[in-house]
Amino acid sequence: MQFKDLYELQAELDQEIHKLHNTNYQKTMKERTLAFIVELGEFANETRCFKYWSLKGPSPRDVILEEYIDGLHFILSLGLAIHYDTNTIFEPIVSDKSLTEDILKTYELASSFNNNVSFTSYNLLFNTFLGIGVKLGFNETDLKEAYYTKNNINHQRQHNNY
Repeated sequence: MQFKDLYELQAELDQEIHKLHNTNYQKTMKERTLAFIVELGEFANETRCFKYWSLKGPSPRDVILEEYIDGLHFILSLGLAIHYDTNTIFEPIVSDKSLTEDILKTYELASSFNNNVSFTSYNLLFNTFLGIGVKLGFNETDLKEAYYTKNNINHQRQHNNY
């Protein structure tokens, strides 16, 4: 999977946010990392994969995809913050473990990235995150189309003092 176009769109959104809120990548690395983790939790909540006590099934696919895309926005932003090569071809890591275990692993990798910011830790985090999407049946086209839609919404939110 290749996301150069999404990195470019994310850079535009990030610059708009930076200007409106008088900030930059360096000042907000911890917040961006936490935002990714929070979005990952919101995504997990919609999948309901960990809710062993409930008989209710997961949210509809489009709701799960929207929450996943919120995480994608922040992981792209983290890559831009560390000047990651936006031409990178990502290879999703699809595990044979449960969705719950995959999400926990992604939390672990996000924490590791937070403690040791590097291209290697970022690449592993991104590929693991993408593996979750692939496991749920999302392909590159699904991700890009959903990203475009949510990116437009995020720009509108900035214009409306979100």
